[in-house]
Amino acid sequence: MSISIDLHDLETLVGRKLGIDELRELIKFAKIEIDKVEGEKVELEVTHDRPDHFSVEGISRTFKGILGIEVGLAGLESTWRTDLSHIDDVPNRKYVVFAIMRDFSLSDEAIRQMIQLQEKLSIIYGRNRRRASIGVYDLSKVDLPVVYRQANMDDVSYVPLEMNREVRGTELFSLEKGKMYGEYAILNGRVPIIADSNGRILAVAPVLGSELTKVDPSTRDILIDVTATDVKSLREVFTIFVYGLRERTRNRVVEIIGTNAISEADLRPTERRIGLRDINERLGTSLSIDEAVDLLLRARHDASKSSEELIQVRIAPYRLGVIHAVDIIEDVAIIKGYHELRGINPPSPSSGRLHPATRLIGLIREAMIGLGAQEVMNYVLTDPYLASLGGTPIKLVNPISELYSMVRTAIWPQLISLLARNKTLAPRKPKVFEVGRVASINGSSVIEENHLGFAITGNEVTLTDVLVMSSSLINQLGLEAKYEAINEENGISGRSVKIIVSGFTIGKAFEVNPDILVKLGLENPTGVFEVSIDELLRLIFSSDSGVR
Repeated sequence: MSISIDLHDLETLVGRKLGIDELRELIKFAKIEIDKVEGEKVELEVTHDRPDHFSVEGISRTFKGILGIEVGLAGLESTWRTDLSHIDDVPNRKYVVFAIMRDFSLSDEAIRQMIQLQEKLSIIYGRNRRRASIGVYDLSKVDLPVVYRQANMDDVSYVPLEMNREVRGTELFSLEKGKMYGEYAILNGRVPIIADSNGRILAVAPVLGSELTKVDPSTRDILIDVTATDVKSLREVFTIFVYGLRERTRNRVVEIIGTNAISEADLRPTERRIGLRDINERLGTSLSIDEAVDLLLRARHDASKSSEELIQVRIAPYRLGVIHAVDIIEDVAIIKGYHELRGINPPSPSSGRLHPATRLIGLIREAMIGLGAQEVMNYVLTDPYLASLGGTPIKLVNPISELYSMVRTAIWPQLISLLARNKTLAPRKPKVFEVGRVASINGSSVIEENHLGFAITGNEVTLTDVLVMSSSLINQLGLEAKYEAINEENGISGRSVKIIVSGFTIGKAFEVNPDILVKLGLENPTGVFEVSIDELLRLIFSSDSGVR
């Protein structure tokens, strides 16, 4: 995840001067990389398991811990009341929280960072606003209590952000943001709105806020809302966002004025015990308990000795990636410095050599390149549509993105998608292949296999082009391929076959159904084959073909 910060703004938040050279040293202890430096502007690459680093505020909090300026948990008090909001039932965006944070001193850069955090969280954890989105408003321009309800589209009338005139009803959804996010708002001609006690619309969730309540450098108190389709997404987004704003306010209190989704417990630290012996064994260190406690405090956890061997750790609610004890131990290693940890080579009872499957994969790659195909590499994770083409989809429980929410069950769908993104090459009749892992469901278990996938596209591509490649490859491996016609739901009738070697089916080849090509944006006929490398290896060993 790429973010942009201002070095002077970072220095202000940390409370001391930081040169670019010191910044390069500090990021070693924060799982951050520098992409580009242009004067005071710095582009950073941060990891998805540290969403608190999606803006400069969270990074400054981490740096203060590393430098020992401010250690332990970053405190944020909360107060709760219900008389400053009214929440109706909104079926398509059911959950909401309203909160107030006060006593800000904002610059243009501070506002830019707030918007950056708002957008990054809405994209990653809010699934591009489909699951959750954030709104911020200048509280001095809002008449409390606020109301969350549905309204008829024809009754919607307000001045959207960055506009100087009022828009009504369907006109809002002809604007850029309306086109992007309108589908998440509209249900039977009604949309979720946030309004103040005078009936003025502050936002249409999750589409666009109001220009009249826009936050600017004169803003001192901020009203925050998070609307969502599920409680988990709302809790995650809200917690990270308010802890980010904490670094900009002297008040350090969040006033919850209405919610149907979170409780006080959601903003409290979680606790667990961790053994000193476990830390030292995993890291190969000999830390004392006082040293381990100090490192955890600098990692912005609360830590104290529970006994001579146990440490009581309190974890901030914004640290969503801390799930197991090993995550806490990783924080110890990061603050200690990986460069200070001594590497140990494990004893080996024998000399190493390439696994037969690795050798076979190497031979297949050489053969396919020799046959004129270009090797490509895709992720093992894919989107729901491509996963459904390969077989029974295997869904991740906690995906980072909808685009990578499924484990692939075949390689060829991703090859088709790749060719569609490079369709200007179609006149050259491009041939691509990939060797990689796929998964399949076997009862209650998930089985992984090595597969080879191949695809070719062009004006006159037929199944024959595909079979020439598969036969040539299998012949080079010392085996013989035979083919039998099959009914393949993703292929064209009469142009689909299974690939048989030594009486065993090892894969299939077919011309791809035009409906699939059209959906993916590929205009020319396309053929594919896919075979199991694991099955090929078994047949090679049984035939004594010499590929070992």
